[in-house]
Amino acid sequence: MDLLSSAAMGLAAVCFWQKDFVINDLWLVTILLIGGAVPSLALVIAAALSLAIVLVHESNSVRKLKSAFLKNWRMFMLVWALFSLCHRSVLTEFRHFSMVAWVSGCVQLLREPVQLKLRLREWRIAAGPIYTMAASWSFVQYVRFATTRAGASIAVVGGIAAVVASFVLRPDNQELDRHLLRWLPNGPAEWPTAFSTRARYHGILMMLSMVLLTVLLLAEAELLLVCIFFPLLLMEAARRITASQAVALGSMAFRPA
Repeated sequence: MDLLSSAAMGLAAVCFWQKDFVINDLWLVTILLIGGAVPSLALVIAAALSLAIVLVHESNSVRKLKSAFLKNWRMFMLVWALFSLCHRSVLTEFRHFSMVAWVSGCVQLLREPVQLKLRLREWRIAAGPIYTMAASWSFVQYVRFATTRAGASIAVVGGIAAVVASFVLRPDNQELDRHLLRWLPNGPAEWPTAFSTRARYHGILMMLSMVLLTVLLLAEAELLLVCIFFPLLLMEAARRITASQAVALGSMAFRPA
């Protein structure tokens, strides 16, 4: 049953984080999340989805789920493995989740050489949600057992940064935040909508969460993880600074005299 509920979480992940996610897919994601969160219902939901496939083979939801799985089966496997390890009590502590976040974060940050970046592209897409989940659980675990207000505050900020970047500031899809912003009285006046702007803020928040996670690892004396993670953060910071400088120089070059 635990394996089935983990599979439900994997399907929810590939359905939500697919590039062509639309707000109408949210009900399917919610049902799958319920099946993952309540293992006793996972079998019922699996049976219902199987019946839908048999009776309504061409239904939009079934086709969407099938397409999302085929496009990103790597993400499904990683999420399934992550939740299976949690159900088996293999991952229970701040250090455990931090190691998972560290591995997935390294996949995100390895951009050089170019050949390696291209080979890791599909795994980088698949590992993005894994970083968000593992890092968020790391921050939650740290807050639960924090002995100082400073440490707890760092963990709260890091968790918010990771969640906002991954859920409502996805560069490739703005369906969720576009509908959430409709509830605001003044609308999305200052909210980033352009792809480049969203990608920049997404990257900044992800980097912030990684830096704060590294600070907490340092506070916990996890020096090996810090020594490997910190150089990658420096490389990513240097890459972003270089890219920003290139954009600035390009805009100056095309500026009329």
